[in-house]
Order: sequence, then structure tokens, then C-alpha cells
Amino acid sequence: MAGTTTLYANAPDGPLAQSVSGTVRVFEPNLHGDLAVMASTAGAATGTAAYSPWGQKLSVTGDATATVIGFQSQYTDPDTGLVDMGARTYDPAQGRFTTRDSVFGDPRSPWSLNQFVYGEDNPVTLNDPDGKCADPSMCPPPGEPRSVVKTWQRLMGGWESTNTGSRGSHTGSW
Repeated sequence: MAGTTTLYANAPDGPLAQSVSGTVRVFEPNLHGDLAVMASTAGAATGTAAYSPWGQKLSVTGDATATVIGFQSQYTDPDTGLVDMGARTYDPAQGRFTTRDSVFGDPRSPWSLNQFVYGEDNPVTLNDPDGKCADPSMCPPPGEPRSVVKTWQRLMGGWESTNTGSRGSHTGSW
């Protein structure tokens, strides 16, 4: 809309609300973290959204049709439908990320070795909030420096990989 100003209020774990030309709407996520309801500051529902486990829009009503917040309460490009998950962009139509994961994966969890897959190909049970790791039991604490991640991997008995050469071949040990 021409002349419309949209502002967003965010918390560390995601968006809280949006204000469109001074009208505030609060975001209410479902258990998966997707935008499920938009509400007025008085608590009345003004819009709803529902998504498939892979993030495809199933239904959107009311104010939820005018927001760019959607699957996993992440920014969704209104033109392409791609979801910005922070570390990578996700395509709900394919159920895959558009780029390879920077986290190599764990041989004990074979689906984690496919570096394009979302939620280890199990979106009902797992999600991938930042595009780096879906299984909390296999993921290092978010935002930690490399030394902490390596210590975490060693303590968890995990796979440590080393990137060698310009082609990125991996070697590792238990």
C-alpha cells in the first residue's frame, strides 16, 4: 500500500506484533511456532493462518493476509514464498532449503547428512528454527563460539569434522 508504514516489534525468540499506520496487531504462534492468529491489543482475533508441516499456506484470513510473518513466525517473501530462517532461505513448496547447511550433520542421524533437508525430513516432530540444526539433542547451543561448539561435540560424543582443501572435503573422527 502506498503511504503505509509497517513497524514490527520483536523479542529474542521471534516477532511479537506489527503496527500498520498506527494499528497494532499481536502475533500468536501455534505449538510449531507458526503464525496462527493475529489479534487486536484487546485480544480479539483479527486474522488466522494455517500451514502444512512443510510450511505451505493452507488458509489465511483477515489481517494475516497482509503480514509477511508466517511459517515458524519467520519473514516470508510475499513474491516468492521463500522463508528467511536466519542462516538460510527455505522453500515450503519443495520442503527444502535453497542452500546447503553449514553444519555438516551427524552420522548417528542419517537424515542430518542431507544438507538441504528441513527438519531431518520429519516436519511433524522436528523443526529447524534457524536453518542450522533440527534435532535439539544433536545441536550445539545457538550462537556459541567455535571452541564451545567443539567442546559440546566432544562431550556429546559427536562427530568432529574438519574442512580440508578448497573443495571442502570432510574428514572426521569419533
